[in-house]
Amino acid sequence: MAEFLNTPLAELTQFSASSDRPASLAAAVLTDDNRLIIIVVAVVAVAALVVAQLLARQVLAAGEGTERMKEIAAAVQEGANAYLARQLRTVGVFAVVVFFLLLLLPADTWSQRAGRSLFFLVGALFSAATGYIGMRLAVRSNVRVAAAAREATPEEGEPEKDLTAVSHKAMKIAFRTGAWSA
Repeated sequence: MAEFLNTPLAELTQFSASSDRPASLAAAVLTDDNRLIIIVVAVVAVAALVVAQLLARQVLAAGEGTERMKEIAAAVQEGANAYLARQLRTVGVFAVVVFFLLLLLPADTWSQRAGRSLFFLVGALFSAATGYIGMRLAVRSNVRVAAAAREATPEEGEPEKDLTAVSHKAMKIAFRTGAWSA
């Protein structure tokens, strides 16, 4: 490894006489062990998406509070949607620029150049989707957390409520929302 790190870039990009690959770089090979790792990661990812969907349903099933709370939540959602739309446009331009930069970097074959560029875009799209859905759920859950916490506040003349049970409900909504993005 130390030898590789000390090799000048020009030498790494020179082709050997016996193959069309750089002399100092080994080609990436998908072995059975690698395939197993990919399958395990895919299964865990699908399981995480199922759990996230269950958590989102539980959060969105909670009450939204008073009409005034719903109005404020709608305004916050409108602002968040405008922010996300602007952010996605900006990040989209950046992703396209990086896609072409990755395409221009040297590689053993054209398919490696195209593959790394394409998979960068795939990763960027999944990252953007996760951020968008997470933000959307967070904004929609805020009013539900506030409504659950509001239940802990006694009305004038009412006896004190069990704060533990009510605040537990609000915390459960908040943590389930946060777990979605994690």
